[in-house]
Amino acid sequence: MSRRLTLLLACLSACLLAACSANLIVPLEYHATGGGGRGGCDHTIALVTMRDVRTEKALGIKIDDGAYFEPGRPVSDWVSRALYDELKLAGCQVEYHDTGAGFGTYYEISGEIEKLWFEERYKTKYNVALRFVILIHQDGTLKERKEFTYAKERLATPGLTTPAEVMEETLQEAMQDVVAKLLPALR
Repeated sequence: MSRRLTLLLACLSACLLAACSANLIVPLEYHATGGGGRGGCDHTIALVTMRDVRTEKALGIKIDDGAYFEPGRPVSDWVSRALYDELKLAGCQVEYHDTGAGFGTYYEISGEIEKLWFEERYKTKYNVALRFVILIHQDGTLKERKEFTYAKERLATPGLTTPAEVMEETLQEAMQDVVAKLLPALR
């Protein structure tokens, strides 16, 4: 009987731990705003998923208890798809690729995500830092390399403001700036 009880307690403990850790998964969502500009691009673009080269693979930390936030989807996909969506809304003819090169488009855009870090401070303040590099290739040659760095601090209402919301707002603001700076290079 004690072996069954031990097994039952172990299973219950595992379930409780899983339930608690699920609260720290941040579902990385993105809804394009189209705020980066209009007018399109003069040429076709292949956008290749950016590489995630962050040294810290967690999304961030809750300062009050030291628990880590984990991404609900790959960060590289989240940032790359956001750029793709915004370029489409800006009027660019862009296609998305997970990997590869030589797609027959005029430009190829790739890049690296160097930093994405989120801090929750006692459920009343959030800080987000985001840094990435965009590479624009034309005919296999690097045409431009652009670095982007963003930081956001937001006061929060406990129970109303979510980490996912703050992360999405930060990426939306970043993408508006990124698209506005990329469009002239893509004409």
